[in-house]
Amino acid sequence: MRPVTRTWTIEAIEALGAFTSLLIAAEIFALSENHAYELANSGNFPVPVIRVGRQWRVPTAPILAAAGHQPCRDPHTDGQEPPPAT
Repeated sequence: MRPVTRTWTIEAIEALGAFTSLLIAAEIFALSENHAYELANSGNFPVPVIRVGRQWRVPTAPILAAAGHQPCRDPHTDGQEPPPAT
C-alpha cells in the first residue's frame, strides 16, 4: 500500500524555514525516495540541492519559485539601499 502524502500549500512550504530535507522536497515534487536520490546525485533534481556531509539540504525559496510563488516585498524598502550603519 502506498503511504498517504499530504497536500503541500505555499504556506506549508514557507513554514519549513529556509531549508528542508531531500525527502520532504521529494514529497513536495511527488517523487519517490529512490528517484529523488538518483536525481540529486546526478545533479538533475528539480531545484538546486546542497550536499552537507552525508545529507542533502534543499533551499525552500527555489521550491516556492517552482510553484510560481513570488515572495512578498516590503514597499518601504523594495529597491532601496539599506541605511548606512552608524
